Amino acid sequence: MIRKPAPYKTFYQLIIALFFLFAFSPKTTLAGDVLFQLNERGLTLLSENQFKLGPFSLFFSPWLYTEQKATSFGLKEAGLDLAIGRFHLTVGRQLQSFGPGRYAFPILNPLGEGLTAEGLDQLSYSFATKKLNYKKIYAWVPATDFRLLLGQRATYDLGPLTFGFTETALARENIPGFYYLPLPFIPVGLYQAIAEHCLDLPEADQALNLLAQFDLTLRLWSGMQIYAGYLIDSQPFPYLQDGSWQLPA
Repeated sequence: MIRKPAPYKTFYQLIIALFFLFAFSPKTTLAGDVLFQLNERGLTLLSENQFKLGPFSLFFSPWLYTEQKATSFGLKEAGLDLAIGRFHLTVGRQLQSFGPGRYAFPILNPLGEGLTAEGLDQLSYSFATKKLNYKKIYAWVPATDFRLLLGQRATYDLGPLTFGFTETALARENIPGFYYLPLPFIPVGLYQAIAEHCLDLPEADQALNLLAQFDLTLRLWSGMQIYAGYLIDSQPFPYLQDGSWQLPA
């Protein structure tokens, strides 16, 4: 069982310390941008910074919003990435957007909007080949109780066609431990089906809020593409129970 995570204060203090360490290292490659937005409400500033030292990359994007009577600030993204060839292991706060559809997975939308939108605190890994791209995430969702988002996205390119599979599962605290296995491509929905219908585990009952999607993108020419997707909500298919097929409620 995974316990409720400790506060992130110490981790982000470490990120800030690494920020200064990377910034003043003579072997560090630096890239950065400063964005601002001014309107009748106030001024918003966003500083996007990335430092690369060997196989490590540090990204750090604080924001500041000020108006007449108040000033607020926060972190849009911040974390550390380790690259080994085409494999990446990343820990920290990141914005995630899975799939080409704009509205298919609103749970992965940033927290907030505009320049002050913030990502989710997460641990993720990804890898790529010439045609295949894959990413798996474990993200903590701000809530009054423990909520963990398990997500994965895979795409495979075949010339003008790209096939994609996306899955997100919002999990409660006491789900079976094998749901957290970091194996690529295996749907969490399969773990849920095994726990419910093969192992009869009581903790699997209503353990997940599951979404999945198969999608296909056809690129006709530059700037023109056709996208189709099939969204799966929880359990859309018949399943076997007590020797007979049952339809989901």
